[in-house]
Amino acid sequence: MPIKESFYEAAVIPELWGKAVSTAREVWNTDAVGIVRFSNVCSGLVASRGAEDLAARYVLEGWYKADVGAERSIRAFRKGKDLVTESELFQPDELLHLPYFSDFLHKSGFGHFATGLLCEIDGIIMSLAINRRRENGPFTESELAQIRAQLPELRKACELASFNRLAAANGVIGNLEQLGAGAFLVDWLGRVIRVNKKAENYIDTTFQLVMSRLHLKEKDANKALQNFVAGSVQPIFSGISKPVPPLVIHRPDKRPFTLTSYPIVLQASDVFQGARAILLIKDPEEQRTISQHVVKDAFRFTPTEHRVASLLLAGLNTEEISEKLVVSKEAIRFHLKSMFAKTDTNQQAQLVSLLTRYSETV
Repeated sequence: MPIKESFYEAAVIPELWGKAVSTAREVWNTDAVGIVRFSNVCSGLVASRGAEDLAARYVLEGWYKADVGAERSIRAFRKGKDLVTESELFQPDELLHLPYFSDFLHKSGFGHFATGLLCEIDGIIMSLAINRRRENGPFTESELAQIRAQLPELRKACELASFNRLAAANGVIGNLEQLGAGAFLVDWLGRVIRVNKKAENYIDTTFQLVMSRLHLKEKDANKALQNFVAGSVQPIFSGISKPVPPLVIHRPDKRPFTLTSYPIVLQASDVFQGARAILLIKDPEEQRTISQHVVKDAFRFTPTEHRVASLLLAGLNTEEISEKLVVSKEAIRFHLKSMFAKTDTNQQAQLVSLLTRYSETV
C-alpha cells in the first residue's frame, strides 16, 4: 500500500499507525521511521519495524528528555523549514561527541536522520523521524526530495487524525454532561481545551482560568493544583507514568470536593490524541436523584416509594419526608418497611447507601 493511503487509513483507525510508518520505512528504503509528539518534551511516539530497540532505549533510558535533535528541529520548523537532516542541525564535532549521539544513537547503530514537520496544533508538534544506520550513510538529495514531495499529503492525513481523536475526546465530555458530571478536558500542556456546562459552574467561583489553565486563589492550594495537573499530563511511557491521586479542594462556605484525573490516552502510540486527560469533579454538595424507571425495574418500587427514595437521597429524615409529601410519619415508616423488604436491607442507612449506587447528580 502507498504511504499516502496507509497514513489516511491510520488517521481513521489509530491502531494502524505502526503499519503506516512501517510502510514508509519500506518505500523510503531506510532503517527506522517514527512519528513523535512533542509538548514540552516527547510525550508519545509510534515506531516502525526495525526501530523497536531504538525506541525502547529512547524512552526507558530517558533520552527523550535530552533530545537535542528534537529541540533544534522544532526551532528549524518554526523558521520555515519542512525537512532537516543531522548535518543541517549539528556541527561535525557535535555529531561525534554529544552524548545524545555518542552514547545513544551510535551505540544503537544509528547516526543519520531526517526530521519532517507533520503538523503543529496549539503548540504541540507532530514530527516525522526517519533514521538510518551509520553504515548506510546519510540521506541523499534525491531521497530527501522524494520524502519532501510526499509531506503535504502526509500532513493532511495527520491533521485529519488529530481532528478525529479530539472529536472522540469531546464526545466523552459530552457523555459526562449527560450524566450530570462536571469535567475539564486538558491537553498535553495542561491547558483546558473543553469545559462542560456542569464544570462551568466552578469557574470564577472556585477556579480561575488564566491563559487556558486552571488556577486557585490560595497559594498552597494552587501549587497543589498545578502539581496535580502536571501529573495528569505526564508522558505515558511504560515505567515512567505514575497514578495521580485525587485532589481535595477546599471551599470556605461548602464541603470540600475532589478533582480526579482520568487519562484519555492509554498508549504512547496514540500520538494524534491532542487531549491528554479528563479532570472530573466529584462534589458532595450536589443533589442526587434516582430514576423512577431504574427503581421500578430494579426493586419494583411504587411511585410513592420512588418519591421517598429521592427525598432520602436529598438528606431528609422521616419527619421531613412526611411534611414534604403531606402524609403521616406512620405512612412513611410503612413505605420504608416495604422498601427494606424489596431491597433486602434492614436499616435506613443501608437503604440510602444502596440507592446512592443507582443515583445520578442533577
